[in-house]
Amino acid sequence: MTIHIYICIFSIFFVEIIQQLKIFNNFKNILIFIKKILYIMINKKISEHRKGKILLKYSQLLFLSSLKIFGTLLLIILLYLFFNFINFSFSEYFLSFLGFLETTLIILIYYYLKRLIYAKL
Repeated sequence: MTIHIYICIFSIFFVEIIQQLKIFNNFKNILIFIKKILYIMINKKISEHRKGKILLKYSQLLFLSSLKIFGTLLLIILLYLFFNFINFSFSEYFLSFLGFLETTLIILIYYYLKRLIYAKL
């Protein structure tokens, strides 16, 4: 029974981390920066000096977005390890088919209820 409570808490924290740290926006930003970098590298009308400055700026922004994603994933892994440390069977259940199914259902229900509540506000 406690494993289900841990799975529920982990799932809620997982959703909140993903939403609050805006990991999907970071992925979109990375794709945008890569497209812009490729466009600048291919464009013949931009001088080499200007290309160097622009590419440096986009590279820095790409690096920062990548670091944000890495930090978010590291936080999720640390959360997973924390729950695994509290209950040693957490990892075993979480990685099983039933654990995956339960986690997915909890995440979907929590996300739906959260959207429903915020829509009424």
